[in-house]
Parts: sequence; structure tokens; C-alpha cells
Amino acid sequence: MLITLALRYITKRPLQYIMTITVVAISISLTAAVVLVSASLKQGIVYAAMPFDMIVGAKGSPIQLIFNTIFLQDVPIGNIDHALYEQFLQDERAARVIHFAFGDNYRGYKIIGSNK
Repeated sequence: MLITLALRYITKRPLQYIMTITVVAISISLTAAVVLVSASLKQGIVYAAMPFDMIVGAKGSPIQLIFNTIFLQDVPIGNIDHALYEQFLQDERAARVIHFAFGDNYRGYKIIGSNK
């Protein structure tokens, strides 16, 4: 009974049926795209942060420090004192210490300074 009713609806209103199927297909496609983009973005963020075990920066927002160091975005924060950098160089627990600074730009391209 239900199948015959559905078949009659399809034959009597084919345009509405096609439009309904199209809207459902687009909705499912957009949902899948959002899930895939979200997962890719999360994986990219994790991959970008993998080389860093610890980040030391000047006083300020920790989020801003992460955006500056890992993603090279946001307004630069201040630099740490050079003596503190030297102290990290002498620490035997540090496998690698990289001095990293930026804050200027040339025609919109950021100038990044590092000793490595």
C-alpha cells in the first residue's frame, strides 16, 4: 500500500520528486564536505605543531605566541631577553634551541629571522 502510494506521488509530481532528491543530495554532500574540511584542518594543525616540544616567548597571550611561531600569523609579540636564550642553549635537556623573531615586512611579506 505504501509503495503504491509513493509510486503514484512520483508519477503525478515528477518535478517535486526530482527537486526533493536534488535538495537531499546537496544537503548530504555539503555535510560530508564540512566534515572532511574540519578533519583536514585539525590534522593540518596537529602536523604543523609536531616539531615543537616547547615554545618560549615573551609575556603576552599564549594563543598569540602559537599563532606567531607555528602559523606565522597575528600581530608579533615581543622578544625574550638574549640572556634567557643563552641559558636555554646551555641547558643539556634541550636537544635544539632555535632563535626565531619577526615583526617587520617588505611589501606585505613578513621578514623572519632565525639562527638555523
